[in-house]
Amino acid sequence: MKFSNTISVFIPTYNSSNFIELNILDTYNFLSKNFYDFELIAVDDNSSDNTVAILQELQGKLLKLKVVPNKLGPSKRENLGKAMLHAKFPTILFQDQDLAVPLAYILSAFSLLNAGEVSVVIGQRNLTNSSNRTFSRKVISKIINKTLCKVFKIKTNDIFCGFKMFDTKTLHKILLEMGYDHQFKRGWFWDVELLWLIEKNKIKFKELPVSWTNHHPSNISILKEFVLFVYFVEFFKKTILKRESYV
Repeated sequence: MKFSNTISVFIPTYNSSNFIELNILDTYNFLSKNFYDFELIAVDDNSSDNTVAILQELQGKLLKLKVVPNKLGPSKRENLGKAMLHAKFPTILFQDQDLAVPLAYILSAFSLLNAGEVSVVIGQRNLTNSSNRTFSRKVISKIINKTLCKVFKIKTNDIFCGFKMFDTKTLHKILLEMGYDHQFKRGWFWDVELLWLIEKNKIKFKELPVSWTNHHPSNISILKEFVLFVYFVEFFKKTILKRESYV
């Protein structure tokens, strides 16, 4: 069934030249079949391989695909957040480049969001047994999630799932409050701050249990991300950090 509505889908990309073409095509075809109108935006985070070249070639063939290259990065989520401020449709989805969450869940999230009871739908890998993450990855993820949720009083089971859908006006309000971290210190803590602000502003959200398949190696290194501890402490002390605006 084709939805009589529209959507802006954002895919953050980084050093994904070996699989990004197929994933963009699959996403584009899925959206074409299921939505009245859409835009698909690939936000590249300063890839060092030929990801951008591949995306720009696709852009010449796909009318509703837009490529946003960035010369600064990797920023983790900062460049993505900045790009999402320019969405033109009333619903925004951001989904990680590996499509670890099957595209079919877009329709489930879209239905929940457009029922009108919530403004945000958050994918939850920890509510399903179909995730194929390694045991160590699951344990580390649960420990980090539970700790952060307890400290910041976030009522969700999976902070870092790369599948989140929003009412556009609601997301824009949150992004403007978050600001843009030009020093890229925030890293993956971006997701934590996003959900913390959703809770702080009493924005209604719903969790959507999703299956998750690890198609490609993650760019996240637990040791490298340890630097986030400094940001964590600063955020914890100040609660709200004053940053440069997007403008």
